[in-house]
Amino acid sequence: MQFRLLGPVEATVEGRVLDLGHAKQRCVLAVLLSEAGQMVSIEHLVDRLWDQNPPSEARNTLYTYITRLRRVLRSVHAASYGIELIRRSSGYALEVPGDAVDLHRFRRLVGQAHASTGEQEMGALLGDALHLWKQQALAGLSGAWVVGMRARPDQERVNAALAYHDVQMRLGRAEQILPGLRETVAAEPLNEPLTAQLMTALSQCGRRPEALQLYESARQRLAERLLYS
Repeated sequence: MQFRLLGPVEATVEGRVLDLGHAKQRCVLAVLLSEAGQMVSIEHLVDRLWDQNPPSEARNTLYTYITRLRRVLRSVHAASYGIELIRRSSGYALEVPGDAVDLHRFRRLVGQAHASTGEQEMGALLGDALHLWKQQALAGLSGAWVVGMRARPDQERVNAALAYHDVQMRLGRAEQILPGLRETVAAEPLNEPLTAQLMTALSQCGRRPEALQLYESARQRLAERLLYS
């Protein structure tokens, strides 16, 4: 059984996507998965669902979401995968193997990559980590907690991409990473380190005119930002 936070919040069993209900219910699961194995108080769950402006029946509604999520987990015998939603004195905890959650698996792979001693291994581990991403983290959810929670893994993704591109270019693979690097820069047009990497990759591929054109476009964007800041 696998859970996804790096994209729309999903749970799958043997490739089958489970019905996790509407956005608020999926947000409950996202909170518990982000703090897997740790107790999350009822008060924190309520705050994260309703941005400190809960409805009068917030606790009852939360209990309903928890009950429905438990029903989903029981329907696929989640306990046999080491997954259990536990009620504790003042909140809930979701016991789940670390590699069953893509966010935690991503962080483990990135950590292993930076601890590796060979560039081939580092590049492979970073590539595996980046392939876990499907869309923006927690896609389809909204709210203050979601925005704050999303920021850290999104930045971690950019940092992993920068490290991946660097190692691949050192290995002479600029041509191979160019399509993906273009897509990354298109998604992060104001990220100067990524843009600089794309210029370097273009130069390594013998496309200096295109690299110079990209430099000029980036320079103009920076000038406009300074003008209106």
